[in-house]
Amino acid sequence: DPAESKRQAAIAYVQYGIDLAAARAGGTQFAADGGWRQGRKLVLTLSAELLDDDAMRALVRDAPYNTYAEDGQLYRSPVHGRVLWGAPCDAARYWHAQRQASTGDCRDPYGYIDGGTPGLLDGEAGYQFCCTTGNFVQTAVALHVMPQLQCTWSNDDLLEYADRWMTFGAWTREDPYAPLGDGALDTDPSDGIGRHPARHGTGRGSSWAGTGFGAAMWDAYRPGAGPPGCSALTAFAPGLP
Repeated sequence: DPAESKRQAAIAYVQYGIDLAAARAGGTQFAADGGWRQGRKLVLTLSAELLDDDAMRALVRDAPYNTYAEDGQLYRSPVHGRVLWGAPCDAARYWHAQRQASTGDCRDPYGYIDGGTPGLLDGEAGYQFCCTTGNFVQTAVALHVMPQLQCTWSNDDLLEYADRWMTFGAWTREDPYAPLGDGALDTDPSDGIGRHPARHGTGRGSSWAGTGFGAAMWDAYRPGAGPPGCSALTAFAPGLP
């Protein structure tokens, strides 16, 4: 389609970015909280590029960890180095949540597995499957299609996690802890070692969050994209007047 046919949509999008920039400048954060608060980081990132606005870029690039849900919902394990899913949470809250019908988005306090109720098993899912991951995958498509956005995004965790989810699914193995054990080691191998061994690899390539359009975009554009990394290309669009 000609650029002029998309102009009004671009202006509305950038106006949203300007509004978010004002909120951020006033101290507003969009920290991880289940499926809430997602999406603002990409709007700010793309708006900063369209406007060629370094101050707006800095609100994304230099933000403290967990200013945006896309960052706070993911972290790199200090145990095995993989990017895992789950929001900041202490051990007491994690184990309390594990006993509830909905286990929320608490991350593994030991850094072995995805947090909450990982993946999808027999129709049962937690926040990872229902409310976050599909949106993260679609955000990753945008960052791959426009790799210069990664320079402002400045965190590869989401891109690595999206690749893992789409090719493998949830991560729950190599876990020495017993289910509902309050940190006790698992000494019963009859049902598999760990808190959720049967969920390892479940949920691959799917999520209740996101759209069929987003999934089609992943299939069309991820295979030809390179590995994660900032690619400071010539601006893909001039600053909007």
